[in-house]
Amino acid sequence: MGKIIFFSEFYAPAQNSTAFFVSRIISAVAEKYSGKIRVVCATELNGKEETPHPDNMRITRLNPVFKNKNHLVSRILRLLTITVKFAWYAFWGIRRKDTVFAVTNPAFMILFLAMLRRIRKFRFILLAYDIFPENTVAAGLCRGNSAKYKLSKRLFDWAYGQADIVIAIGRDMHDILIRKGVAPEHIRVVTNWCPEHEIIPSPKNDNGLIKKFALQNKTVFLFAGNLGRVQGIPNLLDAIALTSHDNAAFLFIGDGAMKSELEKFKDAHPDKHIYSIGNQPIDKANDFLSAGDVAVIPLASGMLGLGVPSKSYFYMAAGMPLLFIGSRDSEIAITLKEENNGWQVDPDSPEKLAAMIDQITTANIEELSEYSHRSRTAAEKRFAEKLILQQFNQIIIEQN
Repeated sequence: MGKIIFFSEFYAPAQNSTAFFVSRIISAVAEKYSGKIRVVCATELNGKEETPHPDNMRITRLNPVFKNKNHLVSRILRLLTITVKFAWYAFWGIRRKDTVFAVTNPAFMILFLAMLRRIRKFRFILLAYDIFPENTVAAGLCRGNSAKYKLSKRLFDWAYGQADIVIAIGRDMHDILIRKGVAPEHIRVVTNWCPEHEIIPSPKNDNGLIKKFALQNKTVFLFAGNLGRVQGIPNLLDAIALTSHDNAAFLFIGDGAMKSELEKFKDAHPDKHIYSIGNQPIDKANDFLSAGDVAVIPLASGMLGLGVPSKSYFYMAAGMPLLFIGSRDSEIAITLKEENNGWQVDPDSPEKLAAMIDQITTANIEELSEYSHRSRTAAEKRFAEKLILQQFNQIIIEQN
């Protein structure tokens, strides 16, 4: 029986979605697998105690050196140093009978594992949270017609194809992986999920943020998560500027590269009801998600198949209707059609988005309540934690 080795930039106690999902996946595997389990991450404890784990599981925490993830140069240097440290561990630690489970961050680690697998022949499972380098074009960090992009795409297309199994977190991502050259029989679609027993619907007016900002009589559109370059924040802000109903309020929870743009917009539009607070721990999600009447899920144009907003599943667990801004062929838009629990607006259409926000603001309570009920039902029956973790265990252990 070989080892199972997990590589992820983020792991508990980090307070982001990747750490949350990966930590839960590993815990589920540890409950079933009697062989050795190794976890390699770039998350430090920072004074916190290690979470109790089985005797057969060992966690190696490698110092990432560069801490600032929002500054582009620091982020690149951080990923490079993490990759070097991960690669050193992988070269000396992986054996032929092992199973390696890697997340697509840091991206350069995909290349190294793909090359190492040609020598060691270990079983390689890749969890695709991102599609690289296509996501750099969507983020405006690279031009799709540049020689640098074309070369990196050729390398990464090859690397993704070296995995025995690539787990896509959406049906749109499945299609992108096929276009990258990954064989269809090597792809499994396993969505993210929601901790439906931990995130539960709560009365809005009992929420501390609602009381703090006096939003009891407003229709609150909530964005909670990373204010990054691919989140379509400029389009959302343009739409807010065009809204006409004074009853709409917009609550932003999070941080990221676009936070300064949000603050500038808020200062320039004092007539709009815009409120923002910084990052909140994911284990406190139940405390702040109940502040929203409607969940806002924006994505930048060009993000089709390149990522699935994990916040969507938390919103559904909290019983919130979803307002998705993105391609109608994306995973969340398809889910909205299937569950009828919200609305979809195409990206880069601020006028249409503003009209939709105004329409939702004037909707009656019964209509919003029905959407809320459908979201919660989907969370309990389709995206329940136990159900999704069983799928991961089947891929990682039962097919080992």
